[in-house]
Amino acid sequence: MPIPRHKSVPGTGFVVDGFRACASCKEATTFFLTHAHGDHYDGLSERWDRPFYCSTITGQLVVRKLGVKHELLRHIDPDDEDPVTVDGVRVRAICANHCPGAVQFLFEVVESGETRRYIHSGDMRWNKSMMENEALRCFRKEKTRILFLDTTYCNPKHKFPDQTASIDYVVKTIEDRERDTSRGRALYVFTSYNIGKERIFLAVHRATGKKLYAPPDKVAHLSLCGIDELTGALTEDPRTNLHLAKWGAVGETWPYFQPNWSNVEELRARHGAEEVIAFVCTGWAYDGKAEFSTRSRAGLGTIHLVPYSEHSSFTELLEYVAYIKPEEVVPTVNVKDTQKMLKHFTGLTDESSAKRRFLAQFSGGKLASERKKQKKGVEVGAKGGEGLEGAKVASELLEGQQELM
Repeated sequence: MPIPRHKSVPGTGFVVDGFRACASCKEATTFFLTHAHGDHYDGLSERWDRPFYCSTITGQLVVRKLGVKHELLRHIDPDDEDPVTVDGVRVRAICANHCPGAVQFLFEVVESGETRRYIHSGDMRWNKSMMENEALRCFRKEKTRILFLDTTYCNPKHKFPDQTASIDYVVKTIEDRERDTSRGRALYVFTSYNIGKERIFLAVHRATGKKLYAPPDKVAHLSLCGIDELTGALTEDPRTNLHLAKWGAVGETWPYFQPNWSNVEELRARHGAEEVIAFVCTGWAYDGKAEFSTRSRAGLGTIHLVPYSEHSSFTELLEYVAYIKPEEVVPTVNVKDTQKMLKHFTGLTDESSAKRRFLAQFSGGKLASERKKQKKGVEVGAKGGEGLEGAKVASELLEGQQELM
């Protein structure tokens, strides 16, 4: 079985975030993990016996969570001064602005004397400050062959606000409620996965001066994230009225939010509160109409749906592709919709270089080989696309980048 294209690095046997999918792939020689979320480390366990590369924080998290053998870890971190050479390939890690320890991997593969550059974004949230990263600027200047992109929200309807606006909304909601003492004690609940949403927790801690409760296992897990202030902001004492809860504790988010008022009532009664003020923070909370929406029930409280995401919004995806201007984009999420998603990047990829490369392959007699591979089921990503969304915003996105080019 070949390595799925969206988990591969061309010209190598490298696999990115494909531990289960590629465990039995004969071509797989080296594994990389971008971050410690289940859909990316799926397949790792105490039985895994092959070395793999990840950041130091991600390594600590999967060792504790999954029982992975520490001696199998090979660390590549964003603050490393020099790239790591793996099987002759230069590899760097840069911040993905996702969860603690999350990185993007930058690969430089030398084939026939030519250096070919590939970026695996993992899960990431694009921020314009990334344009100041020297390694990323180099990949832009020297041309990137393929950007393997986190396309979680690759749809024009996902144009949610930036993280700061969502954090400010959460903090203001709590501050306003705390000033209203006539309504009695409120219990504030924040749902999250094992890691993620730490910026919200810290902002609430700073604003209120209170610690946030988390079960001992979660406190221990978050202590490995390398955020000293966060460690000091947590407590195992449930008497505080700021509580971290598991994802889904106050309702299901898919395919649309459905409150679980029975759970809300149980939380309210257990902690002696007059009402529960819960926050469900995810990009899926944005419905394209109201940026922030709520669900309420008399006598129980209110659930706030906050479009806070640690994945790039649709607009940010366009900005990232416009900045890197790769020859090709390969979606890594919702890959069955690849052709549909690629249309959004029209005018943002380096289509002229891609065409020249195609013609060179044709003249070199390689076209037949590529067609043969396609017949065998090798996934071949499309270049460019036919849509207008990317071209419409390309000039606007690039206008503000001149100083950093």
